[in-house]
Amino acid sequence: MRLFETSTKLSDADRDFVYKLYQENYGLAYNIISQVVGNNNSSEDLVNVTFIKLIEQVPLLRTLNQYKLNYYIVLTSRRVAYNHLRARKRQNKYIAWVDDIEVAAGSMVCDDTLEERVVSQDEFARLKATIQCLPEKLRDVLYFKYFLEMDDKEIAQELLISPNSVRQYLTRARRAARQLVQEEAETYGQR
Repeated sequence: MRLFETSTKLSDADRDFVYKLYQENYGLAYNIISQVVGNNNSSEDLVNVTFIKLIEQVPLLRTLNQYKLNYYIVLTSRRVAYNHLRARKRQNKYIAWVDDIEVAAGSMVCDDTLEERVVSQDEFARLKATIQCLPEKLRDVLYFKYFLEMDDKEIAQELLISPNSVRQYLTRARRAARQLVQEEAETYGQR
């Protein structure tokens, strides 16, 4: 079982304990996670994530009676499921943001000539591609700052980082996006 290959720190006794814990509580963790995220393909993966988190707590788990151990598994399963939902929600917000960029590009009809509109739409498409190339945290910071117009404190709360870190991430994101645009322009210009 690959789940137990993730930690080489476990003794044979700990491996046996976790294996037995997995066999006896897989159904419990699966049911809890399915209730939170719905009965879908990710539930099984989230059960494995739950047990990986439990492996990190083997010394504590060994000291718990059966009632407390089950409660700990339920809480860990819920936390993993809710973290998954939050990550998916953030990802969906980003997808909506990218879709809104496309809509904005398509709605730039004004008095521009057809050629100007095509160029604008091409620039929006390159901007979208550039943003998608950034690491997730940098994309999120740009999304929260410029699309949702959140202030640094709100962004910090959403991403669980300090407000000073938000400014650093924004600087990195803008720099990385600028560099990607320049590299793409150089490549595009060489064709």
